[in-house]
Amino acid sequence: MKIAKTILELTTGICLIFFVSVAHAEKWVEVFANKSGEFGEVDIDSIRKGDDGLIYFAEATEMGGADKAVDCQKRISYMLSMSSRKNPDWRSSGIRTVPGTYGAKIVDFVCSRTP
Repeated sequence: MKIAKTILELTTGICLIFFVSVAHAEKWVEVFANKSGEFGEVDIDSIRKGDDGLIYFAEATEMGGADKAVDCQKRISYMLSMSSRKNPDWRSSGIRTVPGTYGAKIVDFVCSRTP
């Protein structure tokens, strides 16, 4: 029993070290903000192009964090997860980007930094 507890403590410690080091790798950039407290930030270290041609990234707003994808050519955004809740049907729930909105600013920012 004592060995199992020691293994559990070591495993937990290793996991914490891993997650702490990942947190330092994030580089959040403010894309928009207004006087009402609305804001949008993107972790530029998270921007990557998937094999499916979509651009994946992490976003933070006043409503919380989200993992998103965007089709830069069609200007369609997808919500993969928000506040750690996954959206299993994200591919069927894309939203067309409306020009002049905060969402468009995020899409413009991410698409201009495609790797």
